[in-house]
Amino acid sequence: MDAAPRAIEEGIREHEELLDEAWRTLDAEVADDAEFARRWRETAAAWSFAELNELIDGHNRWFPAEARLPMDPRTRDYVRVNGRPYRRRPLDEAWILAGWPALRSPADRRRRPL
Repeated sequence: MDAAPRAIEEGIREHEELLDEAWRTLDAEVADDAEFARRWRETAAAWSFAELNELIDGHNRWFPAEARLPMDPRTRDYVRVNGRPYRRRPLDEAWILAGWPALRSPADRRRRPL
């Protein structure tokens, strides 16, 4: 089996660490909440997941055949892997803002992993 799922997980962890650092840096630099929100949304919009999303696209396209997943006759799709769909959602600005909100609160500074 190919190493794409592992590479995807590692890529996600890398982006999480970088985003966490960027969020905390901006939080420390900008006192005004409205300015923080504006600048964080700009950061999220400019963030590139191009390489990781290519891996995700390849995984979604080829994983079922490479893993020889059986088909589910009810859904006419491949069976779930450990109860979860094999398809992965590409990462984007919305994914960033769900994990690192543009609105600050004390709880945001102790962000939980996604």
